[in-house]
Amino acid sequence: ASKATLKAVAEEWLTENRADWSAHHLERNRGLLERILYPDLGELPIGEITEPMLLDALRKSYNKGIRESARRARAVAAQVFTYAKETHRATHNPARELAGSKLLKRPEVRHFAALKA
Repeated sequence: ASKATLKAVAEEWLTENRADWSAHHLERNRGLLERILYPDLGELPIGEITEPMLLDALRKSYNKGIRESARRARAVAAQVFTYAKETHRATHNPARELAGSKLLKRPEVRHFAALKA
């Protein structure tokens, strides 16, 4: 695997998919990468990022209360790692292993919570 960073591969992935996505979808995915994944992992070689490293980055956001964003960032990371594997820059997909993680549980939906207060 080459020393392509997560950020370099993710930006390439965004460019590859831009034509097929709405502007909103592109911006949401870019925002998740920039806010949640790039700060800790962006400059690391994508092939060297492990499941614990990815979980640590996701948990920082999850624990700040932006749980759904952390879960979506995991899904975006899974797609970026799949792209990295397809382009021979990674041999594993740590995000896929975290798909059912109890540490990134879906936030409880509280319908009409404001009305019950």
